[in-house]
Amino acid sequence: MRIQYIEAPCPGNDSPAGSILVLFKLEIAPLQGNNRHQRCVHLAYFPANDQARRVIARLKSAWKGRRLFRQDASSSRKYVSKVELKPSLCGYPDDRYFYCPFWQSELCFVSVILVTLVP
Repeated sequence: MRIQYIEAPCPGNDSPAGSILVLFKLEIAPLQGNNRHQRCVHLAYFPANDQARRVIARLKSAWKGRRLFRQDASSSRKYVSKVELKPSLCGYPDDRYFYCPFWQSELCFVSVILVTLVP
């Protein structure tokens, strides 16, 4: 199954119908000069079928227990250690957003942050 990636700060309201939305952290090399990467979330749309659900199950298993940064509505930084699976009508689950804190470390490793079912 082919996965197409889209770089965007957030999913927005244009999620394809009948798809599953998967968000990844983006691996970013150490910053040099004024080269600042503002967009740091990868989105992958899967067709909503059994094969996609098996792939997502493997992703969740592979990244279980990994520490992931999360910034919530109150702008406090936290660690989360689970991959969430939530329904969503517009492709964005709530007012929280997920980001890659590339300015805090040399590398930001690719990680599954959130798995959202998009009806």
